[in-house]
Amino acid sequence: GPDAFVGMIGLGTIRPGQLCLITGSSHLHCLITNQPTSAPGTWGAYRGAPLAHTCFAEGGQSSTGSLVRWVRDLVSGPGDDEKIGYDELD
Repeated sequence: GPDAFVGMIGLGTIRPGQLCLITGSSHLHCLITNQPTSAPGTWGAYRGAPLAHTCFAEGGQSSTGSLVRWVRDLVSGPGDDEKIGYDELD
């Protein structure tokens, strides 16, 4: 969605052939192409996204980031100040 487009631009993924990983409540692999490109299990191609004269396709796992947060909350204490850091889950 639009938040992934903004993330792609922020990461500098703006030229055909570039790929980025966006993480949040889901994990997305986002690809910029010259031509509309699609494959089974992917979303897109979206023409003119994230920038004019480019195409965008994505694939990923919905809710994986939310699952990581749930596990962190499960193994942490009840208060916000007792939450372990994501780096400690490794």
